[in-house]
Amino acid sequence: MKKIQTRISVILTSVVILSFLLVSCGTKNKRSGGARVTTVVTTTVENEIAPIHNEYAATLVANRQITMHSEVSGRVEDILFKEGGQVKKDQPLYTINKSLYQAAYDQAAAQLNIAETNWATDTTDARRYKNLWSHNAVDKIQLDHAIAQVNVAKASVIAAKANLESARTNLNHATVKAPFSGATDVSKVRLGDVVVGYQTPLVTIVDNSNMNADFFISENDYVQLGSTDKSIKEKLSHFHLVLPDGTMYPYKGELYAVDNRVDPTTGTLTVRLKFPNPGNLLKSGMNCVVRSTQNTSAKVMVIPQKAIQQLLNEYFVYTVNDQGVVSQKKVELGQVSGNMQIIKGGLQPGEKIIVEGIESVRPGEKVKTVPMESGMSNQSSPE
Repeated sequence: MKKIQTRISVILTSVVILSFLLVSCGTKNKRSGGARVTTVVTTTVENEIAPIHNEYAATLVANRQITMHSEVSGRVEDILFKEGGQVKKDQPLYTINKSLYQAAYDQAAAQLNIAETNWATDTTDARRYKNLWSHNAVDKIQLDHAIAQVNVAKASVIAAKANLESARTNLNHATVKAPFSGATDVSKVRLGDVVVGYQTPLVTIVDNSNMNADFFISENDYVQLGSTDKSIKEKLSHFHLVLPDGTMYPYKGELYAVDNRVDPTTGTLTVRLKFPNPGNLLKSGMNCVVRSTQNTSAKVMVIPQKAIQQLLNEYFVYTVNDQGVVSQKKVELGQVSGNMQIIKGGLQPGEKIIVEGIESVRPGEKVKTVPMESGMSNQSSPE
């Protein structure tokens, strides 16, 4: 009996303590003022003039580039330029067996001299035989033979002149010269190497004074921009180059050429821009990004890109009405203008959209709004 009374006393004590705790918690909740409301940063949708930027991956191509080959065969006797440096037009680069071709030229010149002497001698003899024949001092056969010798001597002179010209050409080609001014790479041959005419590469020269940027545009973009080079040039009036490190190249480019056909396998065509390169910063083969600004004077609806949420292939934004209630709206995206997104449909000017704090809200929830200009980020505060 005593044990039962003790158990009843313990149970009653527990009930009293639990009731006290519940009362205390209720009082605390009442004093706290209820649930907390999320604060979000919003902006008002407006129509603005927004320049449209298009970006394309581009490869830089030198204005002029050539890999030099010798036009004669032989051994490299001398390398006359600084490898990796600048060369001027017609500057000598290599000599290929120049002494051998000089000797061949001298021999051809001597052969021409002999042929011309023989021609002069035979011409004099023929003139003398003609005079003697007129006085019946020689036979007609002797005169004919003398005239034939003159013709043979004349032909020999013509052949000797051709041989001399060939020897002169080979001698000139024995000295390899730069066809234009530019920068060289490392020589592909060394002193004493044997080169084969028109086959062995010697050195590559690149003219970097202007640099071309080649990129591809889709046939859809081409049709939208216009069907002629002139219309493309008018609509894409400003071209800038973004370097591999993300910085903007200081000089503006201009439209140089548009390919005359679309590649049927890719549905694209090549566009070439030309950029000045006074500081020789741009190098052939460099991968950059071409950024074009499309001329536009019409106002369009724009919102910050960070306000847009994507779900599969659909895009949404969160709006807030005058009562502070959140709604989700599907939007149709247009082109990008800097860090702003052009909206083609789904919103109306004057609507308020959430820019910061999107991850903390749900449709139907009530929020407190702060204008984006205040620079505040999302936070929680008592209602």
